[in-house]
Amino acid sequence: MLIMTVSGAALRPYIPAIARLRITVFRDWPYLYDGDVRHEETYLQTYVDSTHAGVVLALDGDTVVGASTCLPMADETANVQAPFRANGWDIDRIFYFGESILLARYRGTGIGVRFFEEREAHVRRVSTCDITTFCAVQRPADHPARPAGAMPLDAFWRKRGYTPHPELSCEMRWTDVGDTEETPHRLAFWLKSPTDIVTIAREAPGQPDMRPLLEQAWAYSDSLYPAESNHHLGVEALAKSEVWFVVARRRTVAVGCAALVTNQDGTGELKSLFVDPATRGFKIGRRLLAAIEAQAVSLGLTVIRLETGIRQPEALRLYESAGYVQRGPFGGYSPDPLSLFMEKPLV
Repeated sequence: MLIMTVSGAALRPYIPAIARLRITVFRDWPYLYDGDVRHEETYLQTYVDSTHAGVVLALDGDTVVGASTCLPMADETANVQAPFRANGWDIDRIFYFGESILLARYRGTGIGVRFFEEREAHVRRVSTCDITTFCAVQRPADHPARPAGAMPLDAFWRKRGYTPHPELSCEMRWTDVGDTEETPHRLAFWLKSPTDIVTIAREAPGQPDMRPLLEQAWAYSDSLYPAESNHHLGVEALAKSEVWFVVARRRTVAVGCAALVTNQDGTGELKSLFVDPATRGFKIGRRLLAAIEAQAVSLGLTVIRLETGIRQPEALRLYESAGYVQRGPFGGYSPDPLSLFMEKPLV
């Protein structure tokens, strides 16, 4: 079995075989796609024309038995780009993985894993993109064509490092097997950032590269609330012995922070949770919150409390999803119509 990646003009001789393979494989569950060769060849021409596109081929002798495609998101169609643009993603950072198709008798031999490995290697060779993504068709559980015992590929994709992003989906139209007209189909995206290794550790807040991040956090808060409703902690306060300050770094760059203020009554307060807007979407805020909670538990604290603002719905959603519930003002806080007070028991 030969696995190789081809691009540009070198791909052109394989287009008819890949077109036929797509029709064969996609006719089965879950795509149920009733395609035709002419349409397929026109679609595949996109990969010939895209400067940085790549197609990984699986060849048994001279026969194409599998193929897996990828190209920069910037070269994809508007409907595929649309959910990313709508959610504030920079499409120039994203490489899109199209189909992975393999004849049934070759499955379970490791070729599917190679398809992901080879495409990710291609991305590193030809671009600076740090996010890869693909989409999968969504079919209802009670669909009449679902085969008995059909299993989703979620576990396989997760093992490759991809996570589902249900907020990102697109619509594609095709004719299902047995139908006479095209119908819309919803596809949901999965994402991975191969170079986006984020570490979280306790660090000193007074480091030179922390000041810009903290100032960004303060400026963001100041843009939302008047001074009397802002309760930031300065660098000196964050450096006190009763404060546990953590930093999230993407490679070596500080992209987020959070602090745990410990109190003598066995409670803790979450402060200064902030993530650089340019790196949001990778669950860094959730990881910072988890790190703070883990430290609070190790210190034997019984509850974590926090104050947040009513104009930060994304923060409120994070806290609620993590188990925090609203309560009244605590400590030195006074009632404020712009503030929300929350807590989470740890025992």
